[in-house]
Amino acid sequence: MTQDRDFRDYLQNILDALEKIERFTSGIRLEEFSAADRRL
Repeated sequence: MTQDRDFRDYLQNILDALEKIERFTSGIRLEEFSAADRRL
């Protein structure tokens, strides 16, 4: 970690990424997601 960033900044980045993943995968069953081979 750099001096400019606190560990909370990294944790917030993780939470933000999780929210994006949830939006991206909402309403999709595992089988559909796997078959679609989605990429970001």
